[in-house]
Amino acid sequence: MSTKFYVWRICYDSPEWYSRIRNELLNGTLVQGWSPEGAILTSRSIYIDTLVRDWNYSVTAATDRFDILKPIREIEEGDFIIVPKVSVFNPHIGRYSTICRATGIYRHGVPFHDHNDFCSLLPVKPITTVSFDSVVGNLRGYQKAINRVNDYGLQQAVLSVVRSSTHQTIRNVVCVSNTTF
Repeated sequence: MSTKFYVWRICYDSPEWYSRIRNELLNGTLVQGWSPEGAILTSRSIYIDTLVRDWNYSVTAATDRFDILKPIREIEEGDFIIVPKVSVFNPHIGRYSTICRATGIYRHGVPFHDHNDFCSLLPVKPITTVSFDSVVGNLRGYQKAINRVNDYGLQQAVLSVVRSSTHQTIRNVVCVSNTTF
């Protein structure tokens, strides 16, 4: 099975939610796609029916939401995920991306026990944080919540950054493209 690459966008609008989602990432879990209990992405019909029934979505809106999030189901252990605007070293949104590696597969659950929202969860290991300039490629073409990366140049840029950071741990300061995080 060949390694796949994804861009995973998170909530950048709310400082509180950004901080919570970033903390989950630091603890090894990517969070995406709030939904009611039972809205699992492994079944298109169950997901859509649950959103229509529990959150009063139209069938069209629920279907659109499913289609945006369904690439999560394809992610396998070992795949690479680029998380734009997130640093493991800096708590603020910025011109960098964190590169992670999936350590498992999608599951549906509650990441924040003080907030009873279910969502899609993916176990990951953050590998490194790099400046935007380090990952050559245009991330603007990947604006959905979860995006499969088919751009060979971007895939190679990620592999190059990962290879150059293998001797470093995530706890150490990383210097890439003359930018320290």
